[in-house]
Amino acid sequence: MSTKSSLFFLFLFFYSLFIQAQNGDLFVQNYEVPFDDLDNQNLAVIQGGDQIMYFANTKGVLAYDGVSWTVINTVTTPYSLAYEKERNRVYVGCNDDFGYLFRNSTGREVFVSMSGRAGKIVKMFGFEINVGKKEEKREDLGAFTRIEFTSDFIYFYSDRTLVQVSRKTLEVLQKWKAKEQPFAGFFLFKKDIYINVQGVGLHKVSASKQLELLDPDGDYNHTGKRFLNLYLNTFLTYDDENVLFGADNSWSYLFDGERFKLYFYEAEDYLKANQLNFHQSLGIDSLSGKELIASATLTGGLMIVTKEVIGKDYKIINFQTGLPDDEVYALTQDHLGGIWICHGKGISRISLNLPIVVFSEYAGLDGSVNTALKLGGQKEDSIYVGTSRGVYFLQKVEKFEEVQAYIKKEARFMKEIETITKIIRITEPKERVNFRRYQRSSGADQFNRDYSRRIRTKETSEVTEAPSQILKTEEVRRSYSTDEKRKAYALRSIPYVFKHAKGLDGKVRQMIAHQGFVMVASNLGLFEVVHGEELAVREIIPDVYVHFMWQNLKNPAIAYVGTSEGLFVMTQNGGGWEEAYPVQNISENIYSMVQWRGELWAGAENRILRIPLDTTGLPKNPPIYSKEPTFTAYPIQDSYSENVVVRDLDNKLKVIMSSVLYEFDTKDNKLIKLPAKDNIFTNRSKIFYSQPKYTWVDKNGRWRNLQKSENEEDSIQSLYLEVFNDVQGIYVDDLENKWVVNGTELYRVNRKNSDTKGLENYKQYFDVYVRNITTRSGEFIPITDSLVVDYGDTTINLDFQLASPFYQKEDETVYQYWLEGIEGNKKDGKPKWSDWNKQARVSFPFLPAGEYRLHIRARNVFGQDIQKRIFYLKVEPPFWETYTFYALQTLFFLGLLIASFFLSRRGKYSTLSYVLTFVTIITLFEFLILLLEPYVDDFTGGIPVFKLGMNILLAISLAPIEQLLRRALIRRRENDSNVKYGTVKD
Repeated sequence: MSTKSSLFFLFLFFYSLFIQAQNGDLFVQNYEVPFDDLDNQNLAVIQGGDQIMYFANTKGVLAYDGVSWTVINTVTTPYSLAYEKERNRVYVGCNDDFGYLFRNSTGREVFVSMSGRAGKIVKMFGFEINVGKKEEKREDLGAFTRIEFTSDFIYFYSDRTLVQVSRKTLEVLQKWKAKEQPFAGFFLFKKDIYINVQGVGLHKVSASKQLELLDPDGDYNHTGKRFLNLYLNTFLTYDDENVLFGADNSWSYLFDGERFKLYFYEAEDYLKANQLNFHQSLGIDSLSGKELIASATLTGGLMIVTKEVIGKDYKIINFQTGLPDDEVYALTQDHLGGIWICHGKGISRISLNLPIVVFSEYAGLDGSVNTALKLGGQKEDSIYVGTSRGVYFLQKVEKFEEVQAYIKKEARFMKEIETITKIIRITEPKERVNFRRYQRSSGADQFNRDYSRRIRTKETSEVTEAPSQILKTEEVRRSYSTDEKRKAYALRSIPYVFKHAKGLDGKVRQMIAHQGFVMVASNLGLFEVVHGEELAVREIIPDVYVHFMWQNLKNPAIAYVGTSEGLFVMTQNGGGWEEAYPVQNISENIYSMVQWRGELWAGAENRILRIPLDTTGLPKNPPIYSKEPTFTAYPIQDSYSENVVVRDLDNKLKVIMSSVLYEFDTKDNKLIKLPAKDNIFTNRSKIFYSQPKYTWVDKNGRWRNLQKSENEEDSIQSLYLEVFNDVQGIYVDDLENKWVVNGTELYRVNRKNSDTKGLENYKQYFDVYVRNITTRSGEFIPITDSLVVDYGDTTINLDFQLASPFYQKEDETVYQYWLEGIEGNKKDGKPKWSDWNKQARVSFPFLPAGEYRLHIRARNVFGQDIQKRIFYLKVEPPFWETYTFYALQTLFFLGLLIASFFLSRRGKYSTLSYVLTFVTIITLFEFLILLLEPYVDDFTGGIPVFKLGMNILLAISLAPIEQLLRRALIRRRENDSNVKYGTVKD
């Protein structure tokens, strides 16, 4: 490597140490697509309407709504995506095809081609309908890898074709086809189109729609020929007067419509060594207030910089800092500020605005993280981490050799690339020596150029002649050695490493400090950290299992150590912790301690010890060889054998067991068992108590500090603990940042950014809605404002599939529903909601006829409930419950009665008349019972005995009715007989 390159790397190294602080790495959430037949090649990503995420996969367009993944089929492989907010439409660029996604009446999305290959959408009967494919010869359009918008047009770009489409009518207005040479990138500046042609240079589309090569006065700095061997792979609007675009030589350029100038980064060599792929604007960061630009690479992950005159480093996101892969294909930013990254291993989301950072990604840690300790102020922190393999200290890297062993992987694409050097030679007139370095020019008249000045450009593979002054060389391709790549990668990615303290390879349980001296409790004994030429530990109490340490609240130079061999006392005298001595007659396991009312209380196995202290904080009656104990024991009889936790909660001494809570009664001098309703946690809850002012417990899935009445800010910060699903420890530093051991990783929840505003931003984009409605057979039902279904449809099950596009630990989002319209679905006059459930689905195997309103709501990981949504549903009654059927029944009964009346007038049909009348009455009676039965059920709560009583009443009434009919029939016969034979009396 040249001396110049060595000096640059040296500057890069020391500058990276200066700008990088112990801020941790960003929180990364990785996604697995649940389809075995799909690969990890997602070449584009965008957030569309309803906050749904879309990915251009090689097998189609993937859609993710926070609950489920779906695949939207395309005719060919999709390469690019773009979202038009005004029309709520996602556009797709495919191989030889382009179009958009259309959501039909059932909520399902389909791809609609605008090139004519996959049909088109027409309006019919007030609906948009896909009329099917349009069979025509396939046009060779190329793979549309980019989609861009202006106020009037949509541009679909491939290396063979640039298509201009009207945003209003979606009509294809213009096509520019590559001729002998393919296109090599394009960009838009205001309303002008610029297309680079391979081997020719950069062109501007003229008013006559023709490509015109940029060549102002033959000035190489501004001519389009400058880019003839480059591919313009990215661009974005930099400000009102400039566009920023990048090329495959990893250089970036600013263009104001007339002049080009280089845009520099502080980490320029990092981009070059890892091959710039594209730029993406990230807007203004809510935490820093700075406008950010993301620069994605093919071999170095993602570099985020602030948008300034020189792109200053902000964050490096790569494999070393938690990204699963360094080859970035695409990225976008969602409404919550999260960055979605498509890479070689799948999909990841970086929570840029989340006040949570990870520290265990820093190199050097070994074993599972158990605890952490921070000393010092905000600028000069000393961070210690205890793992299952000892103590580690986070420190700055002093030289590259310290980190080269920690590089997790080699950069890809290590093959040598031929170097092409552009040498700019300028021959000045003898009377004038003014010149201009075009690479750093910032204005048209910054340097005066003489009219007789001659500029010529020559490309050569090596420097063979130099009769003129060489002002600047620009490397289109630079060949980076493996060592250079490793250094550029490492010095930007690994500014800090964890150093192991020699002398301890056991499990660290707890660390405490006083005046900068750190004491370590482990399963191998008690140690003190010693900073010298090498980080090491000094043994204080060897070969014991140290369970717990407690510092005296009034005199931190005194500490009590609970071990497997009893209780020890330690003191500090300005030069570190002195050798510990045991408290007499205490030789059992001590698991917890607390100071309460001037005494030390210790938790052992199924009992607590009360140890008096003197005014200095030492146990009374210093350890002399006496047989009399210096403590009082309080056993716990009615409990399983377990380790006791003693804490001071609300100025009361509490004894915490797995399922029982005790309190010390000072009046009767004994422990009393509290009722179950006073329990502060369940037998499955976790409890952490390594610090005096903090007793952390999770109850009903929420973490809280039992020793503090949390104000709104404390409560909000505690909500961020819900992001973690396997909390193993919580430590609060002097700035009230929370250090969380989650599984085997170490995170920090920053107090500074854990505020109401941040949570309100999350709630603003938290939503829930019905995505699809299906039947048991899988048939999709159209979604309308008011859904009407036939009674027969409900017998095959209605299944409402919900969506909640909240992308922050979305697997912890829970749902509730309430179906209004069902009798008894209220309690005390209030809606009777279902239990919270993670299933984003509401199913109704059967619904009686009627009108309903389905209320749904969701709750995210931060405990935020969204406003309930209402879905109107009407189930048409079956035919036998309609008024038409009731009318036909009434007519039928009347017809029977009329027929019975006429038949009874004929003597020979009197028996038939009797039967018809009797059957009619019985049928009418049974019909009335069926009508009354639902009301009786509602009134009685569905008790079967009342239904049985109604049927008994029917049976009892049949005999009297039958007798009445018989008597009436006999009298009728007698009357008819008297009339016939003239025996009727006056």
